[in-house]
Amino acid sequence: MRQLKPSTSVITLLILVAVFWVMKSSLLKEASNISIAVSRTPLSAPIYIADSLGYFSSAGLNVELIEKNGGNLCFQLMIDGTTDFATSSDSVIMFNGFKQNDFENLATFVQSGHDVKVLTTSSKEILSAKDLKGKKVAIIKGSASEYFLDMFLAIDGIEFSSVVLVDLPANEMPSALERNEVDAIVVWEPFAYKAIKQLGGEAVVLSSSNLYELTFNLLAKQQTTASNPKTTVKVITALKQAVEYINANEANAQQLIKDRLGLDQSFINWIWDDYLYDVSLSRSLILSLENEARWAVSRGLTDKQIIPDYRKLMNSEPLKAVSPHSVSF
Repeated sequence: MRQLKPSTSVITLLILVAVFWVMKSSLLKEASNISIAVSRTPLSAPIYIADSLGYFSSAGLNVELIEKNGGNLCFQLMIDGTTDFATSSDSVIMFNGFKQNDFENLATFVQSGHDVKVLTTSSKEILSAKDLKGKKVAIIKGSASEYFLDMFLAIDGIEFSSVVLVDLPANEMPSALERNEVDAIVVWEPFAYKAIKQLGGEAVVLSSSNLYELTFNLLAKQQTTASNPKTTVKVITALKQAVEYINANEANAQQLIKDRLGLDQSFINWIWDDYLYDVSLSRSLILSLENEARWAVSRGLTDKQIIPDYRKLMNSEPLKAVSPHSVSF
């Protein structure tokens, strides 16, 4: 009986399949194991989306997310060497720039002009910054909370020293306002939202947007990026994919974040339009850091008098490798 010989096309197909599996196996073996300290907030949505949708693994990364309630805690894990990367706000970069220069910002992945808010209650009859004179105002000392209050007062020509500052943790502010221990609070999300829910119809939001643009950023130690440049590029590639997904699939992205962080839709609706997701490194961020640093010096929040060169804390090379037009300095 005559045996059929496999056709050339079949042989070619089998060769291509074999090559594919060899390449896939090779990529898996070369996958980098990294850890990212991530702040549990919708500001970190690109990190969570990249993890949930497999963008990290597609880039050849095995990623462990270590979640913390605050960018300052994430920063500390990164500096201590517990994690390779961290998410944090610009205020964390600003303050730590006075202390050390062994870390760098690799990319900003979200901006918000209304994340920090000034809240009071209708019974206080406080309608503007002028009405805060002599009032007790809760802040988080040495943070974006204090910086925002200073600008909010300055818009109406009110001296910062004319209010009574009460230093409180963010999670304690809603209850302190409800118990009339303070007259107003200056706090970021989700604590502003929690205060509004807790106070019901009594809650009054005083602040307007665009007084301060908060950013969330991807940070690493300089040693980490220098020794693993390809890994850093892979992380940013995954983040860019995640941002593109968020902007093209808003409802699905919201659902993923709700499930991941245990949030309700009303909170997502409250904050979503205030967040601009985009991967970038810009001159405006450097200018903002310099302004914040001058404020920190003037308020005696640092013993240093010289403003750090924040440009030296920006490493644009990995982002340029992924998206050159996203770097504007």
